[in-house]
Amino acid sequence: MKDVPLDTWISAMTAVRGGMNIRVASKVYKVSREPLQLRILGLVPIQDRTSPQL
Repeated sequence: MKDVPLDTWISAMTAVRGGMNIRVASKVYKVSREPLQLRILGLVPIQDRTSPQL
């Protein structure tokens, strides 16, 4: 998974809260749909690391 800047996540979440479809927002902001949905639902912190730390 690619490393997405925090401001991109915030912009995508703002767009969805403003009425944009999650699928469309994920394509426009080039983020994965499922992590975006989990962040919007509050199940995952916005700055969550998706890869294991060694």
